[in-house]
Amino acid sequence: MSCHIAANPDSATDGEATSAESRMEDSDQEIPAIEPLTDELLHEIVTAFREGLPEEERGGAEEVSLRYYGRYGDAYVMFVDSSVYMYYDMEETVKVGGFSFEYRDSHHLEVYYEGDFYTVSEAFNLGILSEDDLRLLHARYTYGDPVRASVSGDSTQ
Repeated sequence: MSCHIAANPDSATDGEATSAESRMEDSDQEIPAIEPLTDELLHEIVTAFREGLPEEERGGAEEVSLRYYGRYGDAYVMFVDSSVYMYYDMEETVKVGGFSFEYRDSHHLEVYYEGDFYTVSEAFNLGILSEDDLRLLHARYTYGDPVRASVSGDSTQ
């Protein structure tokens, strides 16, 4: 098993600001840096991802990559990339708590919290993410760069 973590190679996407979103933009506030995941947490997330797949698809998840947007309380937000996922070309805007998240395909951000994955909407509605968390997440997603991490091999052993 090998692990690789790289910070900030390129931006994820562009987005349009709504009134809630513009509060961070208009404040001239610096977007706080994203602390990288520890190896232990990276392997926990990848293991949870693999275990959530149907058994017949787990072998295809040999290589798993994350585009990580930070920790919010006890939740971690990221894109999980693996060859077992197929994405459709489609532009979609998902509004959550007054913030618009623009996606270029059917692949959406995932929130890892206490061993489970949620959409940003689900995490917000369940109280896992607050409005302040959404504000910072939106700023990082729209204007910042993710931390990239990948795991090759079986991290479940």
